[in-house]
Amino acid sequence: MYKRVLFWLALLLQIALLLMIPIPRWLILTYGRTVLLETEPYDPYTVFSGYYADLRLKISNPGYLSKRYEFKDQNNYYVVLTPDKQGVWQPLRITRQLPHSLGKSEVALKGKLQYYQMKYGIEQYYLPEAKRRHINQLLRNRQNQVLVVAKVGRDGTAVVQELRIGGQVFRY
Repeated sequence: MYKRVLFWLALLLQIALLLMIPIPRWLILTYGRTVLLETEPYDPYTVFSGYYADLRLKISNPGYLSKRYEFKDQNNYYVVLTPDKQGVWQPLRITRQLPHSLGKSEVALKGKLQYYQMKYGIEQYYLPEAKRRHINQLLRNRQNQVLVVAKVGRDGTAVVQELRIGGQVFRY
């Protein structure tokens, strides 16, 4: 009887550990706030991960975020965003702490400055193998607008939901 209980406890612990990997992402996708961000694509390949689009978000450039704010490398920042008339979210202000009070049309996105680029954890979009060539053709056409639809959790963590290239939608 004791061995059976230990067996089931060990099995449940392993299942719980495995579920800890996708659950934070699922929670953000389910309950997070949707934002639309402008980006410039770059298309690299790695042996271990496959093909992906390296998304250079417009808000990754500290000069675009603020000309007056003094950024320091390896520090965390929260970029407060608000949508413009086209629905694309633009930086409103930058803080070092998670803002406790945000307006109804504001969201705080957590980033870290690395080598003079703000990294938000949503800079890569892994391309489905079946659609890789089609997506690459769309990305190479510089006339196509590339937008990222991301969900942002209350703590500022973001997850890519979809990629929009020239009016076509690719879900993650």
